[in-house]
Amino acid sequence: MFPFLRSKAVWENMARMCVKTRQLDVARVCLGNMGNARAAKALKEAELEPEPEAQVAMLAVQLGMLEDAEKLYKCCQRFDLLNHFYQASSQWQQALGTAESHDRIHLRTTYYNYAKYLESMGDKTQALV
Repeated sequence: MFPFLRSKAVWENMARMCVKTRQLDVARVCLGNMGNARAAKALKEAELEPEPEAQVAMLAVQLGMLEDAEKLYKCCQRFDLLNHFYQASSQWQQALGTAESHDRIHLRTTYYNYAKYLESMGDKTQALV
């Protein structure tokens, strides 16, 4: 009937619009039609978060909309998730800064993860500092 509805690109664009409009119910349908099971699972896990912005931010991460995810995490003041986001995207200076200023409870863990990252990159002397 409508051959354009079979296109994954159309569904992906609709999912991106769901991030902008913050409509997670529509996003689930889009992810299902895209066949993106990993993103659908991440969205289902994100629904356990109490803040709707944090849920939408996880969808944004799965769609590669990293700037939007960063803004959403800051908007809902979920600095723990923002710290984790920075670590996952290898933005270590931002992760350390966020941990030092807003997420003190994860400060030691952030430094430990940074040292493990440096060690994996072969920079053992910097990892020891």
